[in-house]
Amino acid sequence: MTNTQLEKTGNLLLLISHQIPHLYLTKLLKLVYLVDEKAVKTLGFPITWLTYKAWQYGPVATAIYDDLSFNSGTLFGQYIQGIEERLELPDYKGKGIKIVPNAPLNKDVFSRKELDIIDEVLTKYGDLDGKKLVHLLHAEHTLWDKIYKEKNLKERFEYTEYNTSPFEIDFTQLIEGDEEKLSIYRSMEEFMDFSAAFSE
Repeated sequence: MTNTQLEKTGNLLLLISHQIPHLYLTKLLKLVYLVDEKAVKTLGFPITWLTYKAWQYGPVATAIYDDLSFNSGTLFGQYIQGIEERLELPDYKGKGIKIVPNAPLNKDVFSRKELDIIDEVLTKYGDLDGKKLVHLLHAEHTLWDKIYKEKNLKERFEYTEYNTSPFEIDFTQLIEGDEEKLSIYRSMEEFMDFSAAFSE
């Protein structure tokens, strides 16, 4: 992950955690995905350039999930903190990871268009709980739904112990037929790969 990618992703996590009260990991993951999906549709490229996998409960940015679930915030700990809590909700009883901001927000890392996209997504979906966001991203014809059907993930999720999969969400499917945006995406992707190689 490049420094720019880390800074943008970290500040997106911060912005969401500052703006959304009672934020837990599942909801955070879904909102980050929706921001990147909207950015691809609007600008031709995602804001974070994170890799999303098709898991049982929708698209998951594995870098965020792993960091907050297993790595004690090694990657994003300077931005947010995940606090494990016992939840006693009407439709869920078990452990949850509550997200709290860990630093002041720096909006300067985002362009005006990116901030507008983030604001639009949080305004539209910020009041939905994690369960509703999962349902939204499971809808027919979503990128998750396409992989779910193509890779027959129903059997994997229902008849094995796995709730994850190795299959990545392909954002270019959102802009198929739009040669200008596809060209922007490919150029930006090449730049990100080049930058990542030099940051290792």
